[in-house]
Amino acid sequence: MAREKITIKLLAERTGISYKSLKRKISGDTEFKKSEIVLIKREFPQYSLDYLFASKDEVGK
Repeated sequence: MAREKITIKLLAERTGISYKSLKRKISGDTEFKKSEIVLIKREFPQYSLDYLFASKDEVGK
């Protein structure tokens, strides 16, 4: 999101996922639903799902 200069608030607005819910999901407190993954992927068509949903540990590899 940072590379595309999109905030959690803006992504929440664009996808219809509540800000609080999206924030918890991004931080790893709760899991994404399949429908939410689809909505987020639509906002970032240039990136793979593996890239978009990689853990912090996986990003550096």
